Amino acid sequence: QTRSAQFCWESIKTNCKYIVPGNHDLFAAKSIPKSDPGFSYPSNWYDLSLEKRKELAYGKIWLYEPHELESDLSGENKVFIQDLSDQPVIEIGGRHILLSHYLFPDLSGSGCILPPTTIQFTSHQDLLKRKNASFAIFGHCHPEGLIYFHNKMIKYPRFNSSIDCLEDAIIGVPCIANGRNISGFSILDTDNFKIKAYPLRPIHKRIFR
Repeated sequence: QTRSAQFCWESIKTNCKYIVPGNHDLFAAKSIPKSDPGFSYPSNWYDLSLEKRKELAYGKIWLYEPHELESDLSGENKVFIQDLSDQPVIEIGGRHILLSHYLFPDLSGSGCILPPTTIQFTSHQDLLKRKNASFAIFGHCHPEGLIYFHNKMIKYPRFNSSIDCLEDAIIGVPCIANGRNISGFSILDTDNFKIKAYPLRPIHKRIFR
């Protein structure tokens, strides 16, 4: 009864230095993704009926109704979200880090390809090189711990495992939002460039639906 996208975004803008929008943010702002999820959005996408959008999407992109409530975002915050980069590169401790919600080319996570494939990780590494970044961090997958891609191998370190942010590594972090999987958060130690994920509730508290 009290959840509010407007409150969340005002809090984020006040407290966060770097902000990367994801698929649910774009839906709340009624914004078409800048990246390519494998679907050509009509310019009037959000004016179409749900039935028409289902017909056009045909399993290629996520549709959010009726499960997701309409947001109470202000026009100012909708524009703010629309103007955010979906692939910012930040510099910390002399290293450049590529941030995104998901993997290239679907950087917003609006497409329906999950879990990520080796081909997606390899494409994201190509973007990493084009951006002259050292390593990449992404979200969207809701892992119970981390996702780690390096040397053409995908690994899934569990919560409370610490991993090195090696050159060309791509690291997926857990989600704070509620869901089937155990949610959590990550901390990047910028003194030694190790990243660790922490659970927000015990494993036996997982939600089953």
